[in-house]
Amino acid sequence: MAANTVWGDWKYDARTFELTFRRNRHLYNVDLDQCRDSAEVLDWIMQVQKNWTTTEDLGHLVEALRDILHPQGSMCSWGRNKRVNPRHIAASRGYDVPPRPGRSRR
Repeated sequence: MAANTVWGDWKYDARTFELTFRRNRHLYNVDLDQCRDSAEVLDWIMQVQKNWTTTEDLGHLVEALRDILHPQGSMCSWGRNKRVNPRHIAASRGYDVPPRPGRSRR
C-alpha cells in the first residue's frame, strides 16, 4: 500500500520534507524537520490557524501529521513527551525521505 501524500489542500513534498498548503494566493509550508516532539507539532498546528484556513484545513493537517509522523505513538504516548527524528519515522511509515540538506546519500 502506497503512503498517502495528499490531504485536502495539503501535500507532502518528498523533495523538501515539508507539508505544503496551497490554495489560491495562499502558500504555507510546514517543515517536518521542525516536528521533533509534541510541543513542536502543536506549535505548527497553532501557527496554521490563519484567517484564510478553515477548520477542515486544520483537520487535514492533523491527518497528514498523523499519517507521516504518528505523533501519538512516537512523541507523546502515555502523556510523556519524547524527542524523535522525524525523517526516520516518516521513512519507517513508507514515505520517501530526502537526505538532509548538505548531506549526501551513501
